[in-house]
Amino acid sequence: MSLVTLPAEIVYRILDHLDIYSTWILFSRVCKRLHTITNTYDRYELDLSSIPQDNIKLIANIIRPENVIKLILSNKSFETKIFDFFLSHFDNRAFCRLRSLMLNQVKCNDLDHVLQAFASCPLSSLSVDIWDTWRNNKVAAFVNSTVVQFKLRKLIVKNFNHLAKNISWPNICNLTYLSFGSCDYSEYQTVLGDLRYLKTLVIRDCIIQDRNQMIFTSYPQLLSLTISDCNLSMNDIEFLLAQTPSFSHLKLCSHPEKFDSTYNGFSWEQFIKVNISSLAEF
Repeated sequence: MSLVTLPAEIVYRILDHLDIYSTWILFSRVCKRLHTITNTYDRYELDLSSIPQDNIKLIANIIRPENVIKLILSNKSFETKIFDFFLSHFDNRAFCRLRSLMLNQVKCNDLDHVLQAFASCPLSSLSVDIWDTWRNNKVAAFVNSTVVQFKLRKLIVKNFNHLAKNISWPNICNLTYLSFGSCDYSEYQTVLGDLRYLKTLVIRDCIIQDRNQMIFTSYPQLLSLTISDCNLSMNDIEFLLAQTPSFSHLKLCSHPEKFDSTYNGFSWEQFIKVNISSLAEF
């Protein structure tokens, strides 16, 4: 059986692993049947972050926006603003099945345009990498608006610390996945206390200053925690983890010198057995 005679379902699986340029410029031109299949395929992940502008213009003329479920935009490699360029070549209102939006190297002033441009899209996942994160109020207002407007389930705000200090989460919030920069322990508590459906939390670090002055609270909803630049002591980590007894996944990344002094294998084994026996991956 050759590629051109494969069942459409198998071809769709192949397309799941091809980038948009390879799909349309190379794959679809093999034969008429494959061209028809690529035209009806409805799980496109459109990554415009590394495609030359001339090729983007070509893609804009052949792809059907209603077949795109994920869109990645980045200002990093563009002389002109990617949002202006995107809106001048695509009908943003036609992205009626867009579930995931990733914005890289964006500025705060562009955020309002994003809300307006994709207001009618059924987004459930949003990832933003903001240049000028020092404008806390602007970023916080954007996050609040998007969480409410799109009823997001996954939110990633890169390079933005102390998110919880600037956010007022809605009473009903569907977030199950949240990722941001560093936070202190009170913010950690606020996030887990306000987001009762949160299953996965990814942070850079958590600052704990005085455990003796802190209230111990249990957050059984959290199943996965990642701390990508952990500077906590073993005692601080144990204090933090003892509050989340339902863990099934834990990832702690640290500098080598900190790792050697903090992560004693035997101590961890004993702690996990007693406090988080549900842990399946560490």
